[in-house]
Amino acid sequence: GGLRTVFEGVPLRCSSPRLVHCGHTTRASSAEQPREATVTAAEKMGTNPSKSKTPPSPPSGAQEAGADAHGKADKRGRTELLNPATADPPRCIDDYHFVRKGNVWREPFPSHLSTAVFAAGCYWGTEKAFWRLPGVYSTAVGFIGGHKTNPSYQQACSGKTGHTEATQVVYDPSLISFADLLLLFWRCHDPTQGNRQGNDRGSQYRSGIYANNATDYAMALASRDAFQAELTKRGKRIITSEIPDPDTQDEVHRTFWYADGYHQQYLSKPGARPYCSAEPTGVPVPTDFADEAAFKLPSKFWRSYNFSIRAPHAPVEVSKEALQKADQLQAQKAHANALQMQAMEAECDVIVRYCSGCGFKVKAEELGEMLDSLCQEADLGVEVGMIADVEATGTFEVRVKTPGQGGVQDTWELVHSKLATPSAGFVDSEAKLVRILEAIAEAQSLTEEERGDLR
Repeated sequence: GGLRTVFEGVPLRCSSPRLVHCGHTTRASSAEQPREATVTAAEKMGTNPSKSKTPPSPPSGAQEAGADAHGKADKRGRTELLNPATADPPRCIDDYHFVRKGNVWREPFPSHLSTAVFAAGCYWGTEKAFWRLPGVYSTAVGFIGGHKTNPSYQQACSGKTGHTEATQVVYDPSLISFADLLLLFWRCHDPTQGNRQGNDRGSQYRSGIYANNATDYAMALASRDAFQAELTKRGKRIITSEIPDPDTQDEVHRTFWYADGYHQQYLSKPGARPYCSAEPTGVPVPTDFADEAAFKLPSKFWRSYNFSIRAPHAPVEVSKEALQKADQLQAQKAHANALQMQAMEAECDVIVRYCSGCGFKVKAEELGEMLDSLCQEADLGVEVGMIADVEATGTFEVRVKTPGQGGVQDTWELVHSKLATPSAGFVDSEAKLVRILEAIAEAQSLTEEERGDLR
């Protein structure tokens, strides 16, 4: 026996002053604490520290870029960039976006831009999903929705300040609209999970949309209702996303506090650990919550847009040629994935198929390794395979093969499916695991003694 993994067709072995913009009050967060003292929410709950969000600190922007020819060092040793051609104030080099080169991730921004804030679980992955969108000027991560001013990362992640991890998106409304941003928001995570997102648990991981004005607020509510209707048709749970009215919130709760520079565009920096626990539903997001003219991106853009952390860091183009190339690449991936599935069906006895969304891979690997280990201990010679869908489908299923005899073809039984039976969820209980093991025993025609060894 053994464990085989295929992902997307590739086999794998196993301290600024107060600032105000567009209705949101924005402040810089508390000074960064020593990295050794960082305590994540996962560590506070006693979960596996290997999954905590405290990887080695990547180099700062100043370390990477160095002093510009027109720069000078301030009293704290940071480098400021001067623009003698304009009246713009000097900017610290660390204020510039790590991916959207030349654009700043905190105020002041060019006056023609708009902003919105979204919370969809761990802000590392959420930020990357938004910074790649065409028309986005820059992104930043921070905290919103809490009752304490100027929270540090440790305070926000304690769950005691009421904040949630959030991403501020600065965008050009002539190129991309708030309606477009809403489509990505609903697609990139599961908004029905309350105070968690995947393995990340606590109120700091709750879902939310924080609009700047009454128009965006109304659209956010309309999009929620439209998506809820689609979720309900498929037996999914109720959306728990927080969508506060910007006209009734007090200043403290509506303030977006920047996280320290260590967390900004974290996934794009050298030494970053590619962590994300988002669990997208795979349910299509309807567009009838707004007029067709409200959307700037063509509908076919979403057919190939990859919002996972494994996508390239670079922003996506939306030209006709770029869309055609993306469609061709997506078709190639789908074809390669289908061939891999055919090969796996011929060689494996159990297949774990899962969504390409970030939070699914870890759960699939854990289950695959457990099944493989149990089958090897029972000396069954059962081959376990794992394969990821090309897109974020919300799939998490286990199929077991019954070998054909006398010229009869092999048959496959769908033993577990998160999509077919939404209440089934992941294989996260002994009862679910036992059901899969019983299906393997039946397919392999095991004796009672052999069944006992398998358990």
